[in-house]
Amino acid sequence: MVSVGVIGAGPAGLATARVLVANNKAAKVDLFEASDKVGGVWNYESNTAMYDVLETNLSNVLMAYEGFPFAGRKRFPTRQEVQQYLESYWESVIKPNDRVRLFTNTRVTGLEKVGHGWEITGEGAHGVTLHQYDYVVVANGHFSKPFVPCNIPGLEAWPQASQCHSRDYKKCTQFQDLNVVIVGNGSSATDIATQISTTARQVYQSVKPDAKTNWPDNSIVEVVSQIESVAWDQERSVHLIDGTVLKNIDYIIWATGFYYDLPFLRNDKYRSDLFRAQGQQKHLYSLYEHIVYTGDHTLFFSLIPANIVPFPLAELQACVIDLCIAGRIPESEIVSPAIEEPTSHFLPTPKDIEYYQHLQGILDKYGAADAAFKPRNWTQKWVDERLSSAELKAQRQKLLVQWAIELHARGQPYTLPPGPGS
Repeated sequence: MVSVGVIGAGPAGLATARVLVANNKAAKVDLFEASDKVGGVWNYESNTAMYDVLETNLSNVLMAYEGFPFAGRKRFPTRQEVQQYLESYWESVIKPNDRVRLFTNTRVTGLEKVGHGWEITGEGAHGVTLHQYDYVVVANGHFSKPFVPCNIPGLEAWPQASQCHSRDYKKCTQFQDLNVVIVGNGSSATDIATQISTTARQVYQSVKPDAKTNWPDNSIVEVVSQIESVAWDQERSVHLIDGTVLKNIDYIIWATGFYYDLPFLRNDKYRSDLFRAQGQQKHLYSLYEHIVYTGDHTLFFSLIPANIVPFPLAELQACVIDLCIAGRIPESEIVSPAIEEPTSHFLPTPKDIEYYQHLQGILDKYGAADAAFKPRNWTQKWVDERLSSAELKAQRQKLLVQWAIELHARGQPYTLPPGPGS
């Protein structure tokens, strides 16, 4: 039998387990999950980068695993519905296979190469346990170690109690009647700005000069330029690069992304190669197709890229992992990219679509025609769904903003509007 240890039982780890036991009848898979159940970042109770009121940015059709649709007709499911979906995926698709084991409440604290295999150290209610594997898949996500700019003058004096990373935002009610600056222009920044606009006195969204935003004139959210410096003085001022000074600021929220984090990896050579000794771990190097560590073809990573459709991509990547384990992809082909830019994991559409189709080409070339599981094939139907999903969410966001404006006028905190979310 081939043994595989998977670190993380969120969307990536679950998909990996499903594919490996389906397509490799000799594979045994162990999943290690630090919390008490599957779900990963979607498990709100485990204090992840989720907030209380949240719905997906992708449509339920686009987001679903292959052959496993979401229940219900809500186009953009809530976080609760996604968590339920992942638990159902585990219970009905993966758990019945006796070649899969799940270790919950077990935090991986060590990953070390021992001989030709791997040793995983887990710590949980039953103490420290050691497990040996032929292969390891790192599926721990990248929403746990926040990135906050550290080179802003004056930030060291700004109280910790008056700032947080978006990872730690939970509810809008803590910002009642405050003046708040949100830094960033991603999905989380927009969501949080929308939500706290119902309770705050004033919300500023600090973005790069070329950023696109679309707040209506009657919103209390005002778009401003990037921060140059801050001063925790009588005026509690935030100085912007265009010369504007925001005064009486009560709170700063940093929606500025995350580091990649491998706290359990004990091999210094591997760590140095993967991070290239960089101080800010915003990129992983030496990965074939963002998946296989080229320094050791027994170590894999799932869902490293950003701006992707995660659930079906995790299954697609797992199929590539399966081909590597089976030895079907030539060793000579598993090499690092010729040019590795720090932004190469960033795959805004249509780059993500090109990546899915490229991986499908690898499966078409090296995969078995009779494989039990076949991932989503990104035909024109799915390309159109991906391209239209962004516009659907943009329309939805306009509705959410108008709803937030109405709630602010009523003096009520943020909730999702009534209706099916379509």
